[in-house]
Amino acid sequence: MQLIPPQESHLVQMLNWFESEKALREWAGPDFRFPFDLASFTDDLQLNTLNSLVLISTEGEFLGFGQFYLRVRRCHLARLVVNPRLRGKGYASILIEQLCEIPLTNCLYMVRT
Repeated sequence: MQLIPPQESHLVQMLNWFESEKALREWAGPDFRFPFDLASFTDDLQLNTLNSLVLISTEGEFLGFGQFYLRVRRCHLARLVVNPRLRGKGYASILIEQLCEIPLTNCLYMVRT
């Protein structure tokens, strides 16, 4: 398993992971638009300003998504989510472990372009 930058195909899959406004707000916060489309979803994720990565299997299956950012001189994890079909199989732990292995200096400088 590895972390890679999110591709449009990953975001398209994620559109189906949040079936209600409540579920979306619990995951993304109050400023995320609902209902959403690919353009608003992508824009609200702030992919150009927040460090965003997806966890994929060795076969390329999209397992989960997470973001991280610097706040009060600490790196914070945010918007962690696992593919609903794969929940309960330990992928959240793997996602968190791999995100935490990223050097802290990347919290400052790694931004998807």
